[in-house]
Amino acid sequence: MVFNEILKNLIDLIFPSHCIECGKRSDKPLCPECEKFLSCHSWAAALPYLEKIYAVCAYKGSVRKILKEAKFRKNILYINYLIEYYKETVKIDDKIDIIIPVPLSEKRMSERGFNQAEMIATTIARKRNICVYNKILDRWKDTPPLYGLPKRDRIHKLENAFCLISPAKVKNKNILLVDDICTTGATLMSCAKLFQESGAQSVQAFVLAKS
Repeated sequence: MVFNEILKNLIDLIFPSHCIECGKRSDKPLCPECEKFLSCHSWAAALPYLEKIYAVCAYKGSVRKILKEAKFRKNILYINYLIEYYKETVKIDDKIDIIIPVPLSEKRMSERGFNQAEMIATTIARKRNICVYNKILDRWKDTPPLYGLPKRDRIHKLENAFCLISPAKVKNKNILLVDDICTTGATLMSCAKLFQESGAQSVQAFVLAKS
């Protein structure tokens, strides 16, 4: 009996037991009824150093709740749920040669235990049979949270935050940069600038959600 109770408590800790919207019992972040209302709005735009940025949903409602749960409560199952839900809607350019996820700082990676961008990148790579390079871009500067800051301040705080470990590997390549959320695009532009300066043929970006 004691063992069964311990096991149940562990399962409740690891797996979501209630829908985050209606509170009904659910083995997923959203129950089947609430899942019907998940947004799916494709979005594409261009920014400096970036030929295109793609997103499959808006950063609001249930998507926002799930991503915040994944990020701030270190719940890897929540990000897995969103990736699986949206993976069939991902559309990227056929010319892409390599996929590079936006890295976390060593401190942030240690605290969270996983990189959401890397998980998304791996799913896209498997679907398209493209290599993921997750060791050639490094985030050596642990920037403070950027949420709520205007674009100019974000760009300033991200100066020299990233570095390329192997610049030669991006030369003449068509790169897909991957992150979980795009707000102003400052993080993506900072990374893309490094690729362009190292001779990349083109840089595009994919994010799960656009704020």
